[in-house]
Amino acid sequence: MPCSTPSGFTLVELVIIIVVLGIIAAAGIPRFIDISRQTLVASIDATGASLQNAVILMQANVTAKGTTRPSNNVVGFGDGTVDINTAGFPTDTASTNPALNDTISTAKCQRVWNGILQNPPTTTTSGAVYSSAAPQLYRVQIAGAGPTLLCRYTYRKVASPVRRFDYYVNTGRVIVTNP
Repeated sequence: MPCSTPSGFTLVELVIIIVVLGIIAAAGIPRFIDISRQTLVASIDATGASLQNAVILMQANVTAKGTTRPSNNVVGFGDGTVDINTAGFPTDTASTNPALNDTISTAKCQRVWNGILQNPPTTTTSGAVYSSAAPQLYRVQIAGAGPTLLCRYTYRKVASPVRRFDYYVNTGRVIVTNP
């Protein structure tokens, strides 16, 4: 009678396979976590660059057309509701008096964000912690005074480290802080 050999894995072989898979997983998880962080950093950098580019395009449009400064509802940019200050940079989308365009508030910063960016990330002026009940990605604040007056947009979904960009309304400069 022919002798048959058993088929399948022995317990030792199964343990070795599980150990090898564990080593592969242990090496792969930190790389996956780093990819997630890199994706977040790239996304915030891209949003900050989009804001800077929109401000530059607005300034170029104002300069090319010789638009009076300050001015409301600048034609040829976005939906035509963007208001500019004396320096020619966006400060609102709902002003009724051009003389008020040299002032800034959190509401104005929020309207600028929504007015000059195409499909902008959601914002809030609340200091509440990010949650499914408050899912806005950025918190809008004002900071500084005089020539350093700025709109601050702080990323809320990950609290630490602080990731934000500052839009200086008097110079049009956008500075991204994204460690």
